[in-house]
Amino acid sequence: MLRKAFFVLIILTVIGLINSKTITQPAHAQEIPVSTGTLVVSVHSPLGEPLNGLEVSYSQVSHDFLYGYSGPVPAGGWPEAPYGLSLDLQCIPWAEIEPRAGVFPHQTEEDAPKSPKFPTVVVGSDCLFYFGEDALNDLPSDLSELSFDDLLVRVQNYLEHAVRYQSARGVSLYVVKEPGYPTANLLGLTASQWFRLVKLACQVIRQINPQATIVFEVIPQYLPSRGYTPYTFLDNLIRDGVTFDGIMLVFSPPLTARFTSTGYPALEWIDSQVDVFTDLGKQLIIRFSGVTVIKDEESRQAWLEDIYSALFRKQTVIGIYWDEVNRYPAKLTAVNWPVDKTKATPSSGSAETILKIIRARTSLGEVVTDSNGQTVINAYAGIYDIHVEGIDGNTRTHIYRGEERRLDLVFPDQEATRLSVQGGSLDQTENKEGDKTGTSTIIGLVIVGTLMLGSGLYCWYKRRLKNG
Repeated sequence: MLRKAFFVLIILTVIGLINSKTITQPAHAQEIPVSTGTLVVSVHSPLGEPLNGLEVSYSQVSHDFLYGYSGPVPAGGWPEAPYGLSLDLQCIPWAEIEPRAGVFPHQTEEDAPKSPKFPTVVVGSDCLFYFGEDALNDLPSDLSELSFDDLLVRVQNYLEHAVRYQSARGVSLYVVKEPGYPTANLLGLTASQWFRLVKLACQVIRQINPQATIVFEVIPQYLPSRGYTPYTFLDNLIRDGVTFDGIMLVFSPPLTARFTSTGYPALEWIDSQVDVFTDLGKQLIIRFSGVTVIKDEESRQAWLEDIYSALFRKQTVIGIYWDEVNRYPAKLTAVNWPVDKTKATPSSGSAETILKIIRARTSLGEVVTDSNGQTVINAYAGIYDIHVEGIDGNTRTHIYRGEERRLDLVFPDQEATRLSVQGGSLDQTENKEGDKTGTSTIIGLVIVGTLMLGSGLYCWYKRRLKNG
């Protein structure tokens, strides 16, 4: 009986310790959802004393996740950040940079804007060089007459001008579009020639703009009989030491999509291809082009919601770009913004849906510091303005997907002294309550253990008397 009493006492003590540990576990120690990040804000006095009960407000300024769209402008126009688009792909054809061999009409310094209009928008070059059949009118007419070695020289000269010209306009993302795809191989290049061409392009872009982001746009469909194996092509580039940053996967029916019963590209198919190309270790941008209304606009909006929700949860997917066009294949001019946006036909609905998606994934709110002077903000990734009650102005900081960051702020002297005195009394009260709770638990365990031990000794003594 005495042995059982000791066992019970040990079990009760362990349970008490486990409960104590569970109660004091901080909330921000929990797993961070991949679609959001966490910011732990600490506010203290100049002497380092934590300040309790301060209101901390946060508002998102921009998105890390890239929301892009090309098509008719919504009837109400495009809202500014953070509720508008964060990726703008512009098509500046080769012939605009070099209409004739060696002729470059644009002067970078004169043509460059003094400051970007929307600094929170990533601007990309969508067709730096594109040899698609639908791009025939956008290429210098003599390219098809050049030998491959001469073409390389011409490409280098063109890119040096193009990257300077576009970088001066705020272009930071350069898309190498569909290298080797059969309908984008107007010059009849072999796989090895494509390899040399894009390797040269990456080197020139890096040399002219070291901060540029280089993305390869591929269609996730193997056509080995026609020399198109995109995964292998990209893998070989990586193995050869070619540096690029991301991959843009294009889903354009009917070529590269398995379909749902409603006729839209199946999420399972898209998801499987994302997983395949994720193995290459690059960030991914997903592009949908030419997905028209099949039954009704509501069904496409529902499909859009499902696609965005699924892809947003994948850490490697950093953006989604949507081409709203009415036919496939599309001419380059059909997938770009109209020259005069005021004359554009209002969107049939997908743009409005995308704006709703962006708004639903934009974070703002208020939280309050605890007795440790801390509060936790869980929010979608991007740049934020943080304002603490009593501190003038905002603090701008960054929240990253799937990560926890800390922000330590110091309160002004006089106000901090007053708050730290109040906060100190609160802290002491809470500590006393905690001590009281802890002491009560220990006393209770000791009393229970003593009673059980006494009971065991009493039974043992009675047995001794009976046997004696």
